[in-house]
Amino acid sequence: MQEKLNIEEMCYSYRLLYEIETRMRSFIDENMRKEHGYLWYRKRHFLTFDFHSARYYQLVQIIRKFPQLKSKFSNDEINKITSLTDIRNKICHMRELDYEEFELLTSCHAIIVNQTKELVEVFS
Repeated sequence: MQEKLNIEEMCYSYRLLYEIETRMRSFIDENMRKEHGYLWYRKRHFLTFDFHSARYYQLVQIIRKFPQLKSKFSNDEINKITSLTDIRNKICHMRELDYEEFELLTSCHAIIVNQTKELVEVFS
C-alpha cells in the first residue's frame, strides 16, 4: 500500500492546484485576447460553456483545441496536465493523495508556472 500525504501536504496540494487552475485561466485569457480580442470568450464558435466558470478539464480542452495555446507545450506536458484531472478531483473532494500523485501535481505546477512567468505579478 502506498503511503498517503499528511494534512500539511494535502493543504499544500490544494494550494498548488489552485495556482495551476488560476494561472491556466489567466494564460488562456491573455493569449486568446492577443489573438482574438478582449471579449474572445463571447464568440460562440470558440466555446460552448462559460469561460469564467470553466472546470479544470474544460481549461485543458481549450489549450488542446487552439494551436496558439497548444504550441506552447510539449506533447508530454499536454499529457501530464490532461492526466491531472483525476488528481484534481481527489484534492477537491478531500481524498488523500499518494506520493506518486503528488509528484505529478508538482510536475504540472512547474509546467504551468513555466508557461505563465510573465503573469507572475498577478500571483505575487
